[in-house]
Amino acid sequence: MRRRGPATLILLCAVPVLLWVTAVPLNTRFIDLSTSLTSIGILISLPGTTAFALNLMLGARIRFVESYFGGLDHMYRTHRINGRVAFWLLVTHAVFIVAGRAALSWDSALAIFALNAESRVTVGLLALVAMAVGVVLTLYARLNHEMFIYVQRSFGIIFLVAAFHVFSAPEMRTLSPLLTYYMIAVVAGGVLAWTYRSMLGDVLVRRYDYTVAEVNELDQSVT
Repeated sequence: MRRRGPATLILLCAVPVLLWVTAVPLNTRFIDLSTSLTSIGILISLPGTTAFALNLMLGARIRFVESYFGGLDHMYRTHRINGRVAFWLLVTHAVFIVAGRAALSWDSALAIFALNAESRVTVGLLALVAMAVGVVLTLYARLNHEMFIYVQRSFGIIFLVAAFHVFSAPEMRTLSPLLTYYMIAVVAGGVLAWTYRSMLGDVLVRRYDYTVAEVNELDQSVT
């Protein structure tokens, strides 16, 4: 039962890869070094974006999702691992895109980092940098609880920026309608889950008030 949650995430991330592979003949995507590197970068971005969206759904702590993963602790363990996977997939995507440009010329590769670069490229780069900052703060910084929550909520905004980058790519609009619809559904699920928990949580999520009835000191270090 505990394995079905992670297995489902893997399956959902594999679907866009399969749709991409079967959309057009592969030999048209690997005709030279630059095209091949760029194609690999695009391919890697699909499970990376999907994993990012799924992590927002896991972070929303939706009751039936929690039950599906076998409890909140198992779901959050998967959430942490899946978040790192999403991040490194998107980093790898960026590396291959830059490498594809570099195979043409170093000037083309460096142009990605220029202020006058294509808007979608700049947006994607900003989203990746913001995601890196959020991951570092989450994993390595000693944040108080409130600051930790704000950092986690910021991932939804970063995801919106990343989604703009994904859907502004010409390949997403023309390559495969089925792939486009799938990614729209995945992105919409992530955005809705983030909105439910982070934006409208005070309204939609039931809150409880608790009162401390008694404090027991077990020893000098445990209360």
